[in-house]
Amino acid sequence: MNNVGVGGGITARLRIAHALANIGNQVTLFVNCPRDEEIKGVQYVHYSHHGRVSTDALIISSSGGELDLGGWRSSEFSAEIKILMIAGAEQPKGINMNSLDYIYTPSNFIRGIVERQWAISRKQLFVQYHGVPEENYKAKHIHRNDYALVFLSHPSKGLTAARYLLHQLRKTDERYLLHVYGGSRLWGEQDPSIIREPGIVNHGMVGQKDLACALLEMGFSIHLQTRQEPFGLSVIESMRAGCIVIASAVGAYPEIITHGFNGILIPGDPENPMVCQTAAEWIRVLSQNKYYADYIRDNAVRSVHSWDTVARTWIGHWDWHFHQDPIRHVIVNGRKGCGNCSGALIGLADGLHCLDCGYYQRGMEW
Repeated sequence: MNNVGVGGGITARLRIAHALANIGNQVTLFVNCPRDEEIKGVQYVHYSHHGRVSTDALIISSSGGELDLGGWRSSEFSAEIKILMIAGAEQPKGINMNSLDYIYTPSNFIRGIVERQWAISRKQLFVQYHGVPEENYKAKHIHRNDYALVFLSHPSKGLTAARYLLHQLRKTDERYLLHVYGGSRLWGEQDPSIIREPGIVNHGMVGQKDLACALLEMGFSIHLQTRQEPFGLSVIESMRAGCIVIASAVGAYPEIITHGFNGILIPGDPENPMVCQTAAEWIRVLSQNKYYADYIRDNAVRSVHSWDTVARTWIGHWDWHFHQDPIRHVIVNGRKGCGNCSGALIGLADGLHCLDCGYYQRGMEW
C-alpha cells in the first residue's frame, strides 16, 4: 500500500486494522496475503488458515455486489460483537444479515440506500467516515503550485471531465497542468494506453506516502463525475493536504464538502461543457485570490479525521454496545437529537451518532 497504489476498500480495511492496533488492541487480518506474518503490530494470516477463532470483535469487510462472503464460515468464528464493514451500497452475497450486530457504512448517503434496500433493522446501521494517515502529511516545507491540478482515481471517476477542464484553463494560461495518478489497475483492470497531450503529466500507480507528498504541492484536486460516490478517500486525502477539492455534488460529496467553506461543489453533469466552464472559473478565481484559497484550505485540513480518531470511535461504540462505560457518552433525546430521525445521540470521538438509525453528524463545534 505504501509502495504501490491500491483501491480505497483495501486501503480502508488495512488503515483501520493498524489504527486499532496502535491504540492497544490485538488485531488479526484474515486476507489473501502471500505468507503469515506480523507487520507493525497486526497479524496477517491467509484466509484459508484461520481454523476456529474466538475474538471480542469480528469485522467482515466487503465491497458487495458479486463478492460472496459464504466462504468465511461463520460457524468457525465466536465473537462478542459481529460487524460488516461495507464500501458501497451493493449487498454482499453469502451472509445472513440478521447474524450481524452492526453494518458500518462509509457515509450517510450509503446508510440511506442500505436502509431502503436491504432487509435489516435500522438499529443495525452505524456511519463511520474514513480517516487519513496523519504521519503522511508532516512535511515542513511546502511549495504549493496553484496551477497544478491533480486527478487521483479510477478513470471512470471523471478523468474525461478533468481533461476537458484542463483544456478550458489552458486556453488562457498554459501554466495549468493536470497530474494523473492511479488508473484502471486500482480496480484490478488492465490500464489503457497512457494519455499523451499537452499539459498532462502521467504518474500511474504510486504508494500512499509518495501520493501524500505530491498532494501537499498541488493546488486543486478534481472530482467531476456522474458516479454516485460512496465516500471518497481521495477527497479527504486531498483536503488534508490542503489541495482544494473541486467536486460534483454527487453521492457522499455534499456531506463531506461544504461549498465555499472547505471545498467547491459544482452542480450539473460534468459532461456538459458549461459545467466544466463553471469549475474552470472557480479555479481561476481561487488561483488569483490567495486569501480565499487559504481560507478554504485551512478549513479543509481541519475537516477530516485521522485513522486514530476513527479507531477510538469504533472502540467508543463498542463500549456503549457492551454498556461498559455509559457515563462519558452524551445522550440527547427529542428535537435536539438526530437530524435524520430525532432519535437519541451518542457522542463519540468523531462527533454524534444516532442510536436509532445510525445517522452521523459532526459535533456542535462544527
